[in-house]
Amino acid sequence: MRRPGDTEQVDAPIQVSIGLGGKREFAETVRQLAEAVDDGEIDPGEIDADDIDDRLVFRDEPDLVIKTGAERLSDFMIWQSVYSELYFTDVNWRDFRKRDYLRALLEYADRQRRFGR
Repeated sequence: MRRPGDTEQVDAPIQVSIGLGGKREFAETVRQLAEAVDDGEIDPGEIDADDIDDRLVFRDEPDLVIKTGAERLSDFMIWQSVYSELYFTDVNWRDFRKRDYLRALLEYADRQRRFGR
């Protein structure tokens, strides 16, 4: 884990996604795939997870999902977060501060990732 004094740049982007509706995003992906099949661009028997990933707004699988305001994901990043570690906080997004973020990171650092096992 990095410390506040660490100044070396790392290749570890932080993405913030606010209000992304996973069901709507997934439905749009299915529509795009259906159009590609209809146009003859894709054989339906060859559609795989990569074809879905390629059409998502956020295709990367996050290591940690911080869900503010309630202890449920609703339909937030339903495809991408399947193996993510989940951190729930009662703090609402508008009140979420640096200390809340650091608390989530510290808890994440203590976890043993299971990747669905």
